[in-house]
Amino acid sequence: MRGEADGMSMNQYFDWGKGIERCSNLEELFVLWRAAHLCEQLSEGYPDTYPIGRGGKKVDDEDTEKFRGSFCPDGVTRMEVPVRQPCTQSVQVLFILKEANLSGYGAIGPETSGRFWFNECINSSTRKIYANRFQAVFEALGRNGTESFGYINLNKRGGFGDCNNTQLKQYVQKYMAFIIREIELLSPEIIVCCGCFDVVAEMLGIQPWNKGGPQHVWLPGKSEWTDVYYVYHPACHIFEPSLKNLKEPVTIRHP
Repeated sequence: MRGEADGMSMNQYFDWGKGIERCSNLEELFVLWRAAHLCEQLSEGYPDTYPIGRGGKKVDDEDTEKFRGSFCPDGVTRMEVPVRQPCTQSVQVLFILKEANLSGYGAIGPETSGRFWFNECINSSTRKIYANRFQAVFEALGRNGTESFGYINLNKRGGFGDCNNTQLKQYVQKYMAFIIREIELLSPEIIVCCGCFDVVAEMLGIQPWNKGGPQHVWLPGKSEWTDVYYVYHPACHIFEPSLKNLKEPVTIRHP
């Protein structure tokens, strides 16, 4: 019966772990991940994985339901031209951010989620800021900024721009297996955490021992360690004006 199904815990009717392991590309993973969003129940002990709104103002019931099913895909992109390549493509450099900002899209729901912002909004002034910051990181790493790279958000539901870090951590706790699988499928040589090193370090079990250079993590299927850097978020100057002219984007910092 529908009422009984609605009250079920996710793990009572599907082995999500095995399903995640079987995903061989991002497209398959995202189908499963979005289904997990829709199956999530507030009674499962994760009441704050939905955005609550700007300034602590809670969203109404209708928007809460829309956010429950919201899903913002991401993956492989390029600096200048949106990339349309197979989902199985691995990358050399992967940027990890917190969440997509849906507030600029107006209404929340299927018409605003389901979009890979960096790939689609090529003429956005905000995207140009992000691209410039990413280019600075590529230069600091001695990499070619014209190559394809990975761009992922931890929270696939999206939010209002001013990320609630407590909420973000609870989302990551719940959907950790999905996030880690996405990273594994992209198989990066370098991970760059954009304002979220503490969350990523806890998720991947990174210990802050190497204060003179990047941290390291061992990803399944890789023959060498993956280097992990921490930088400021590309839009950090919006909330911290003193960072507007930041010149050293690749600097390891610890939570």
